[in-house]
Amino acid sequence: MCDFIRYHFSLVLYGFLLMGVFSTFSLSQDGTLDTLFGIGGKVTTQIGPGYDAAYSVAIQSDGKIVVAGESYISGSPSNLNNDIALVRYNVNGSLDDSFGAGGIVTTPIGAGLDLSQGVLIQSDGRIIATGQGWDGAAYRFAALRYNVNGSLDNSFGTGGIATTRLGVQGYGLSGILQADGKILVVGSSDNGSNLDFGVVRFNTNGTLDNSFGSGGKVTTAVGASSDFGRAGACQADGKIVVAGYYINNQSNRDFALVRYHTNGSLDNSFGSGGKVTTPVGLSDDRVRSIALQNDEKIVVVGASFVGSNNNFAIVRYNSNGSLDNNFGVDGKVRIAVGNDVSTGEDGAFSVAIQADGKILAAGWALNPVSGYDFAVVRLKENGSLDSTFANGGIALTPIGTNDFGQAIALQADGKIVVAGASYDQSGDYAVAVVRYNNSAPTGITSALELPEQLMLSQNYPNPFNPSTEIRFTVAKTYRTTLEVYNLMGQKVMTLFDEVAQAGHEYHVRFTGSNLASGVYIYRLKSGPRSASRKLILLQ
Repeated sequence: MCDFIRYHFSLVLYGFLLMGVFSTFSLSQDGTLDTLFGIGGKVTTQIGPGYDAAYSVAIQSDGKIVVAGESYISGSPSNLNNDIALVRYNVNGSLDDSFGAGGIVTTPIGAGLDLSQGVLIQSDGRIIATGQGWDGAAYRFAALRYNVNGSLDNSFGTGGIATTRLGVQGYGLSGILQADGKILVVGSSDNGSNLDFGVVRFNTNGTLDNSFGSGGKVTTAVGASSDFGRAGACQADGKIVVAGYYINNQSNRDFALVRYHTNGSLDNSFGSGGKVTTPVGLSDDRVRSIALQNDEKIVVVGASFVGSNNNFAIVRYNSNGSLDNNFGVDGKVRIAVGNDVSTGEDGAFSVAIQADGKILAAGWALNPVSGYDFAVVRLKENGSLDSTFANGGIALTPIGTNDFGQAIALQADGKIVVAGASYDQSGDYAVAVVRYNNSAPTGITSALELPEQLMLSQNYPNPFNPSTEIRFTVAKTYRTTLEVYNLMGQKVMTLFDEVAQAGHEYHVRFTGSNLASGVYIYRLKSGPRSASRKLILLQ
């Protein structure tokens, strides 16, 4: 009898919990501010005495939020001295006191304009910031690695900092963390007369990777004038796609993409000789960010001038570089986002793709009442605005008097984090972070369905010699990889690389006869989700 009562009570409690879940989903429309974060969904952080801004954001596996950017130290507008700045927040938006000084880390490279536009989280929790630094005579591509507490990792580069000149000087911006732990920094290189696309690859210890390009460096002229590399992404096959814009023969700016093989050579199967250029508006089109879909289509976002103002611009390409005619109009979408259509200086600066294929673009838009606001739009897979998100597919968020969204990231629960800068009441710009409600891409469709997840079992036996078995199951059919890494983050073996069928349990045999004894990490990645475990090889 007691067992029956206990069982009946558990069913009732489970029902109430599910009602609570459904209530949360129904009351929190996608694109509304998450009031559990900061104050009303917003957080601002003043770092230095002047201009502070975040240009990149990443979510740790524990849900903490890391942003990277710059902080003003001193100097006139013509001679700025800014440092690379990182801030880490707890899940609720409070500063994480276990990181740096009260959640904040600033790092000078030189007495110039040092900044980061890329932040990456390694599987071991260490943090990489990519960008540029001043060496006293020229700007250099830079990558910095921090320990989990915010201290510089002295095992990387020189005291945690790796820099290199690219051409006369180089302006590094965003970063890519390869599956083998190597780090790519994307930006522009000054060749003495104009700018080219520039890419640098560092080994896991911060030295230049001589297997990439010429001594770890690649430059590419897209047109005859200046070319501006802004962001990059790695395909599942290791090829590297870099996006930006270039000045064409009519002195207008157009979108530009370049694809490289893993060794840095141009991929002639992409576009024309590895290059693709696309006019979007009338004269001034600038790419700011790139993301790859699971089907290997390429999405880039930026701004496009349409005659009297700038609009959000989103373009999708097929994997060979041709425009995807199933998206928008001939592969292109332009959206007037702000409420000031007369001057409407709208621009997308970052992109993220949900597991359901919907596309999120974040940036800013001009509002005649509140000035520039954070702006987020969500598109359906065909490029049309998703009316279930915020106000007709568009979320506008004022923070101060002028607010500029620069970066976007998706949490594991689907919520959207956007970081940038906000002009506050003290007359300075502060780092700003906003979080929006967003139902997890898989959702909860019935009382018996659990959120989608990977099932990665612990290998057996463990420890082992010389072989062991790993089992896994995926909840959706995606291209899936199972790879083994050493503790330096270097990939030592690929065990599985194919499309895995949902619900099927896979058994994979790993033999470590050619490896040294020690602890290794095996990582399963399927679509947008991943999971890792440790194994011990005893020879």
